[in-house]
Amino acid sequence: AELTIIDSLLPRLRTAADKDDYTLLFALCQALGKRAWGVPALDTLLEGGLRAPDDGVVRRAAEQWLADPQTRADRVGVAVRTDESLAVLPLVQQTLSRKRQDLLGVLWQRSSLAGRLWGRRPRFVPILTGPFTRWLPRQLREYAEALDALIATPDTPTWTVTAAIACLGRLPGVGADAVAVYADSPNLEWREAALA
Repeated sequence: AELTIIDSLLPRLRTAADKDDYTLLFALCQALGKRAWGVPALDTLLEGGLRAPDDGVVRRAAEQWLADPQTRADRVGVAVRTDESLAVLPLVQQTLSRKRQDLLGVLWQRSSLAGRLWGRRPRFVPILTGPFTRWLPRQLREYAEALDALIATPDTPTWTVTAAIACLGRLPGVGADAVAVYADSPNLEWREAALA
């Protein structure tokens, strides 16, 4: 039944997408839920939305294009290669952390993320929740170094610094030694985060 609806709406969806209007597509995908997953015509239109001129459309297109857990890992690879700044999306970060460790470096590269969602801001370093058990020791060290750099950046908000210290403490094989310096800090928030 849903394929009949999709087929009847497809000309309108394509015409709207050509004008960078994805409202109907998003509404249809939302209404269909899991039944929209794996429909090639919808997937193609959603993937096209990753290149829309509006950041909100790009975010929503990415969320819906990556919704299917069966295809998410492969699609995250395509998405990050298309636009590195899609790594700012929590679903992309979770997938990189859990399933695409080969692409983890984009989350803490020294240069700014290329793409539209990050802009000209400095280096991007997310505070990840893990799991970190599938990461290579090299990746754990690189992420710890990126967190240390984030903590040392003078204009980093206090809540980000404390979250980074707590995250640092959870990194296997790195954590305890890495947070020791913060446990002795004169800054109370830093000490609490290191001891948490």
